[in-house]
Order: sequence, then C-alpha cells, then structure tokens
Amino acid sequence: MSLNATIASHFAESLVSVAEVSAYISSRSAHPAKDAWESLDTAAKEGCCRQASDDVSRLNYCLEPLALPGFSTLKFPLPLKSHRVLGGTLTSSQSSTQMADAGLADVSNLYPDDFFKGGSLGICQGACSGKIRRITAYNSANGGFTTEAFDKALGEANYLLIWPLPVWTCRAVIEQAVSIALWGRNPDAMRDSQMGIRSVSSPGRSSGYFKSGPEGLLCPEAWNEIRPYLARDVKVERA
Repeated sequence: MSLNATIASHFAESLVSVAEVSAYISSRSAHPAKDAWESLDTAAKEGCCRQASDDVSRLNYCLEPLALPGFSTLKFPLPLKSHRVLGGTLTSSQSSTQMADAGLADVSNLYPDDFFKGGSLGICQGACSGKIRRITAYNSANGGFTTEAFDKALGEANYLLIWPLPVWTCRAVIEQAVSIALWGRNPDAMRDSQMGIRSVSSPGRSSGYFKSGPEGLLCPEAWNEIRPYLARDVKVERA
C-alpha cells in the first residue's frame, strides 16, 4: 500500500508524498542530496518521508492543530488553526476520482488551476460519508476535482475541502526527507557536515526541550523554513 499523505486522514503517515519530494529534488540539479534520494527504492523514500514528517512536526509551534468535526484530526500537530476549510456541494461526479462543484467555476479568478492540489476532499453525506481523499488536480473552469479514488462515484454530496499545507511546511519536510536520504539517522555524519539543530526550547515552559527527532537533529534548510512559525522566545542550540 502506498504512502498515505492525505491531510486530516486518520491514516495519514506523511505530510508530503514521494512524488512531491521527487519533483522538488529533480528540479534542483545541484542539490547535495539529489543523487542519494534518486538512488533509493520506493519503500526507502516512503520511510524518509515518514521520519521527516515526524521530525518537523515535533517542534513547538505557535498555532494549534487543525480539528474537523466528523473527521479525524491530522496525525501530526502542525500549526493549522488558521488553515482554511471550504464547504460546498458537489453538483456532478463522473467517477470515483472525478467530481465538480459548479459554484466554484464562478470564482475561478480566486482559485486558479491546481489551487487545491495537495489538499483533501472530505465527504459529509451519502455512501462515502466520512471518507476523505487527497486532491491530485483542480480545474478552475468547471470547479472540477481529481482525487485519489473513493469507493464509488459520489453523485451530489456536501463536502469539506481542506486547503493544501503551507508551502513552508512542505519544503521543510522535503528538505528533511532528502537530508535523511543523504545522511540517514547518523548524528555524527550530520554534525561533521555542520547540519542539525540539536534541541529547541521555549523558556518558561515546564515541558523543557522540544526535540525534532530520535537524535534531535533537523537539517538547516528545514529549520530555515519553519523557524518563523515556532513559539515565541525559542532557544536554539547547535549540534
């Protein structure tokens, strides 16, 4: 079974898909982890995505996790309190992966093609009520969604649309995933390469240090992406 990266799914294992990481790294020919990532098989790449998602989400963010009544909360506590959720009604469904909300076509200037790609579509009524799937494409001309397959064609149904994760979240997880591909979980190798945040703490909190993983290491590229969104008065110690 492939890696589940569906936002708000009870079965979510990762915040990014293998395809997203591969697309990112393939467009950066000089990235030091490019060869290491591309040499891995699919199972190993999925493992890097799982670990990176866990590493990034362990830190103490300044916002609260997203919670949706009727759906499971996101497995990892990322800062999604202000994350947008759009409600609507599907007006047509051609198959288990193709459906549309004609009302969105009227606001195509607000939501261009693939605006919702990477988000999730949760169904609130009918045979697929409570099911949620990752959005793989969006057509602004007709408000059409392409998703990972539901159990059957949906017909008309109310839905919740969970917007894609912020770009900074995805980049942080991706950079951490490819760093794991390059260095593994070897703290000595990461320290020798000058990579890694050893620990993060917020003064005045009784819970002490917030570590980013089993070794407490987070690559600097990931750190640079998430740093503005951590709780205030964060203290950082270099590995």
